[in-house]
Amino acid sequence: MDDLGYLPFDADNHYYEALDAFTRHLDPALASRCVQWCEIDGRRYHVVGGVVSRAVTNPTFNPIAPPGAMHDYFRGNPEGRNPLEFLTAREEIRPAYRDRAARVATLEAHGLSAIWLFPTLAMLYEELLRHDPEAVCATFSAFNRWLDEDWGFDRGDGRIFAAPYLSLADVDWACDELDWSLERGARVLVMRAAAPTTTTGQVSPFDERFDPFWAKVAAAGIPMVIHAADSGWSDIKVPGEWAMQGFDVKPRQAAGYCLRFQAPADWTGQRVKLRFAAVYSKAEVWLNGTPVGSHLGAFTPFELDVTSALLPGKENVLSMAVTSDSLSDALTVGLEMVGHPMGGIIRKAFLFVVPPVNISSMHVTTTFDREYRDANLRVSIDFIHEPDSKEPVPIGPSGGVPVVRGGELTFALREYGSSGGAVELVPNTFKLPAISSAEVLSQEIEIPIKAPRKWDAEHPNLYVLTCELKAGGHSYTTE
Repeated sequence: MDDLGYLPFDADNHYYEALDAFTRHLDPALASRCVQWCEIDGRRYHVVGGVVSRAVTNPTFNPIAPPGAMHDYFRGNPEGRNPLEFLTAREEIRPAYRDRAARVATLEAHGLSAIWLFPTLAMLYEELLRHDPEAVCATFSAFNRWLDEDWGFDRGDGRIFAAPYLSLADVDWACDELDWSLERGARVLVMRAAAPTTTTGQVSPFDERFDPFWAKVAAAGIPMVIHAADSGWSDIKVPGEWAMQGFDVKPRQAAGYCLRFQAPADWTGQRVKLRFAAVYSKAEVWLNGTPVGSHLGAFTPFELDVTSALLPGKENVLSMAVTSDSLSDALTVGLEMVGHPMGGIIRKAFLFVVPPVNISSMHVTTTFDREYRDANLRVSIDFIHEPDSKEPVPIGPSGGVPVVRGGELTFALREYGSSGGAVELVPNTFKLPAISSAEVLSQEIEIPIKAPRKWDAEHPNLYVLTCELKAGGHSYTTE
């Protein structure tokens, strides 16, 4: 680096916890409530509060991605790669990640005067244990004693200042742990950015019950770093409006949604779509940190192709930012209509796979004859040829992929309800023209219906129309 005229101080350095960081000083009688190790299919995981944690793919950190692996990502990600792809290269864990002497040598090599040193795994585990405040305190008592033993809060050489982790799950414990940390020479403290969960529930960290703790921090003149961490999520029912579930989102601010799910392993090589029946009223969507699309429209469904971002057979993280007030909200006058912000995922959302040739759009209308007796069912349908690929398919004909011929559509109609009878459709099967790769074909199909039951307020008769597409050796059904 250029000569600054002084040696920089790194205020956000981290270590990878030793394998026994949470267990070396833990009372064995509390192990099942705190942190343990397990092995599943040859891979080691932490069991936190009795539940296998996959918050980190490899909590042993050996092997680990080399330094600089995310260089291109943080410089704009010019190739648009999934962030996880940058971490596929691995190397043996370096001594400086866990050994104090080796870290000091690294500081010398990098021209750093000193560092504040913070946890990695420990920033995630209070959330996983929040249901058991006693376990939180026991876990971090043991952790802080390991930290002081391996790294030292301040060894007197002015190079490494490791921050003990404190929690307000129990204010008496927090005060005692703070006193112990100060006696051991702590020069900086760390806690997560979240309201602690106590035996009486979740409360603000600045509630007056915590005044004794904050008074001690102020008297010691020691900085408290509120570090990025797993700060927890509140449960919300989907579909549903957030206002109806007690959440208050300020105007022009987005609400964050997060869902972890396991994708089936047999989805590898298949095209995967994410469909929202309605999100009120603006949505931005990420899958595993990759932006996969956005939508503006209060009550309209939308679909996103998430093939390139999905990890089949692994845990995936779906994230959303939902804004209630938008141009769409203004046009639909939702706030004026119901008297409260309607923001939320207000209809169902689901993930599904489609074959290479699939139905991309279907719209159904009916018209009646002059006697209002017989009807004509008109189906406007689009189908698309999307070859198996991790890359999004451009709209428009392209060469290089065989044309799919011999496709056909088959329709079935039945009365709505468990006892609804089938309605004869003649004709009910239609041949489709050939379709080339990335091509979209539109079809207009009309089917006569003899004397259907009409709908009115006293007789709300409904029907279910099912469409099956067979093409290229695959079958696809929608209704």
